[in-house]
Amino acid sequence: MDDAGRGPVIGPLVIAGIRIEEEGIDQLRSLGVKDSKKLSPEARIELSTEIPKIVDEYHIVELEAGHLDLVVNRSPKFQGLNLLEAKAMADVIEKLKPHIAYVDASDTRPERFKNNILERLSYKPRVVSEHHADEKYPPVSAASILAKVRRDSRIEELRKEYGEIGSGYGNFDQSSPSVPISNRLRLKAHGGDGQPNLQNPGCFKPRRARPPAILFLRVSQFRIGDKDLKPRTGSWRIAKILATAVAAMEAYQDPTRCGPM
Repeated sequence: MDDAGRGPVIGPLVIAGIRIEEEGIDQLRSLGVKDSKKLSPEARIELSTEIPKIVDEYHIVELEAGHLDLVVNRSPKFQGLNLLEAKAMADVIEKLKPHIAYVDASDTRPERFKNNILERLSYKPRVVSEHHADEKYPPVSAASILAKVRRDSRIEELRKEYGEIGSGYGNFDQSSPSVPISNRLRLKAHGGDGQPNLQNPGCFKPRRARPPAILFLRVSQFRIGDKDLKPRTGSWRIAKILATAVAAMEAYQDPTRCGPM
């Protein structure tokens, strides 16, 4: 099993799992599956049509942005996104019923992630929880491809409705580096559905009733007076922190500047 879209600004977190007999793994290798991040979009799409022909069964779960917000914002440390993902992976295992489950661990401690999954299962398969499992095990590579293609398809649906939004991740979005992310991603202040609000360019609208600590804005350069600050110098970092904090507070104190809610 593997995920795609962890920590999104827009779109779902997708978790996919496949079930395959051991003799079918060589077929996955011959197909050329690998970590989805190392494949072109075209290669992923092509493989995503071939993988279901080889595996015995597959299952995909989508966790929408609003649900992610609700869990992460209200959960104690280590009981937010990691625990939510462990539960979703347990649901996939329950659906597929493998004897051995290989998972790409989202937690910094793979053993803890494994235990969180096992605690939510009605039976006790062997769970192999490792970092970079999508690079080591062909079944996890195949799952990562299915997850990534599903998420990309959801982002494409949003792009058709709202225009260019990049890949849906926050801060430095490399999918469309020429378009500042602060001009591409606007989120609804109410409803928490994580859908972009493009009514007023240049504004992030907070998704919570209280002001967020930091709003990540793509900034290539800051100026103080007539002085240019070079990216990633100490002065640049301080200016970025101040600018994002001011933007967050202004949006919170005067939500009308973000356009209609």
